[in-house]
Amino acid sequence: MRRPALKTKKQPVTRRQFLETTAAAFGVLAENGPAASAAGATRGMKYRRLGRTSLKISEIGLGCASGLRSQQLGPGLFNRYREELPAITHKLLELGGNLVATSASYHDTGEILGRALKGRRKDVLIFTASGRRDAKSVMADCERSLQRFQTDVIDGYFGHGGWSDGFQEAAGKLKEQGKIRFIGMSCHVPEQHRLRVEAGLPGGRPHPAHPAIPHVLPELRPSPGRA
Repeated sequence: MRRPALKTKKQPVTRRQFLETTAAAFGVLAENGPAASAAGATRGMKYRRLGRTSLKISEIGLGCASGLRSQQLGPGLFNRYREELPAITHKLLELGGNLVATSASYHDTGEILGRALKGRRKDVLIFTASGRRDAKSVMADCERSLQRFQTDVIDGYFGHGGWSDGFQEAAGKLKEQGKIRFIGMSCHVPEQHRLRVEAGLPGGRPHPAHPAIPHVLPELRPSPGRA
């Protein structure tokens, strides 16, 4: 079931203003790294290998707005963002981008992306996350994400806001079931990752962070038999 749009009064935001705002939010990312596809290379897109995986991810990806961001933007601009998200996604793919990232708690962005990516699943890597701490809830979040994205596998599944034993337990089961390919940890506090790196704990081993996700330093481990 689709979530209702936020109630709002009409605000004087033009399409051009909105797209300029969104483009600014994406930021200018690093420009070094091997190309991963001829189509992307011809458009100037560059790619990097992510951690210990075989994934080649475009240096520019699409990260979705959270519930907090919706409050910061206000209902008018956030609803405009939701309306424009499919067009932004299509433009990303057109330019050779191959990564979209969201979270189970980010409003209905998973559902919007799922519809926008229909028929293009092979062209994109899907990253999403769960902020739950118990295994049962983490697995339930994953099942909902699979439905929202209209897919049978999530490429990267992250413990949102930190690592927990419940997430690790659930992620292990989900990998065994073939429902996720790689696992990691995401948060906005680099020191949390540093502590895990120094302690050699799961979710914090020193693998290169993807430049499009500056707050993520993941431990990415492939499922058996998958690349």
